[in-house]
Amino acid sequence: MNAKEHVENHVRDLRIPGGCVACGGDLVIRVSPSGAWSYCGRCVRLSRPLLVPGPAGPEFAELAAAA
Repeated sequence: MNAKEHVENHVRDLRIPGGCVACGGDLVIRVSPSGAWSYCGRCVRLSRPLLVPGPAGPEFAELAAAA
C-alpha cells in the first residue's frame, strides 16, 4: 500500500447535528492520520478539535478561551 492509499483508507467524515459550540449549527468533522478538523456551514467556523479518550471510545473536545 502506498502513502496515498494509506491516507485515503484512514480518512473519515462525520456529521454532528447541532454540534457547533458557537452557533448550534451542524458540525462536519474530518478525521485523518494528521488529526481532526471541524467546519460549521452556518457560522463558517473552522476549528481543530482534539480527540480524547472517553468511556465509550474517542470523543471530540473543543478548546475554549476565557476573556
